[in-house]
Amino acid sequence: MPSDAFQKYVKLVVGLVLIIALLNPLMKILNVNSDDIIKGLAKQDDESQIKNSMKIQKNEIERAQAAYIHKQMAVQMKNNVKEALSLRYGLSIKGLEVATTGPANQDTPSIKKVAIVLGQAKKKQGEKNRTAERMFSL
Repeated sequence: MPSDAFQKYVKLVVGLVLIIALLNPLMKILNVNSDDIIKGLAKQDDESQIKNSMKIQKNEIERAQAAYIHKQMAVQMKNNVKEALSLRYGLSIKGLEVATTGPANQDTPSIKKVAIVLGQAKKKQGEKNRTAERMFSL
């Protein structure tokens, strides 16, 4: 007998050979072609592989859509406040990070945290510095 590591595999192969040897006369009596059985088993495996592949692709698409929605939400938030910040306070958004909660495939994720990095807005030519005046008018 082979070593202990290969003994399990040898028993498995010998068991399969015995099963085939015992089933062969039974299949001949029932007039069943063994090739048809093997093709049927292979077809079931192919179908399950296709289903698994489709599930994986679906999950990848959902994750990509969630990432796109997340990015669009951040861009939309930035665009909504950009002009108001510039006019009122003379500030511009240098960075915006939105943290959401909920599953990735959720249509409307809830916002957990918004981190905004502000900086001085670039002044257009001929524009006065009205930051101080506007800050006190609140």
